[in-house]
Amino acid sequence: EQLVERSSVLQALVLDAYPINRIDSTAAHALKELVTTLRERGVALYMAGVKGPVMDRLKRAGVADLIGADHFFLDVHAAVEAAEAATGARTAPAASTATLSEA
Repeated sequence: EQLVERSSVLQALVLDAYPINRIDSTAAHALKELVTTLRERGVALYMAGVKGPVMDRLKRAGVADLIGADHFFLDVHAAVEAAEAATGARTAPAASTATLSEA
């Protein structure tokens, strides 16, 4: 949320979920709140590398439907390409890593 609040030009956020092996209901609820906040600010969320058990939990919690099936991708590269195509913008190299570590 801090990242979104500090950036007035943010149009899309790509979340690399590959390292996530499982997610509990608290985390699913937090993600649902994040998606709602992003949407209110006009920011689209794209998810990459979501594993089966994690996707199952996101579906049960209604998060997958909220994000939209067309915003899930096998890898980060495909998610970034989709975000760029949807927004007409190019990403800044390595900006996300630096920004997230500062948040």
